[in-house]
Amino acid sequence: GKKLHANRPQFGTLQVRLIAGKDLKISGNFPLLPGTKPNPYVIFKVGNTYHKSKPSLQLKNPSWDQFFSFPLHQGDKMRVYVQVMSNRDFVGSEMVDFTEIETGRPVETWLHLHGMKEDTHNPRILLAITFLPSGH
Repeated sequence: GKKLHANRPQFGTLQVRLIAGKDLKISGNFPLLPGTKPNPYVIFKVGNTYHKSKPSLQLKNPSWDQFFSFPLHQGDKMRVYVQVMSNRDFVGSEMVDFTEIETGRPVETWLHLHGMKEDTHNPRILLAITFLPSGH
């Protein structure tokens, strides 16, 4: 079957740099199985494109410094969906709208993760997002 967006012109590229995390914690009160180490990783979705980061060895304050590139096709929403996992455990998720983003300049943002019981801790990840229009 043909890819749905094959006929839709590309209007730009979104670059996402995954920098670090702070105060991450597995949601729920399940201790890790013996011998299991946390390996937090991030799944990104923009339009029809998914990217998954390499895991970090540190759950609480991971450092990734990884770079991902997403083609933007006509009709794609200007949004990045973010989900943070560790092994198969859910850490948190959030969505970034980059409709208002300045073109061609990386914008750093701390993204506060949701989907856990409201806790005193405040899990977040640091991203730098750059929008590059096609033909530039």
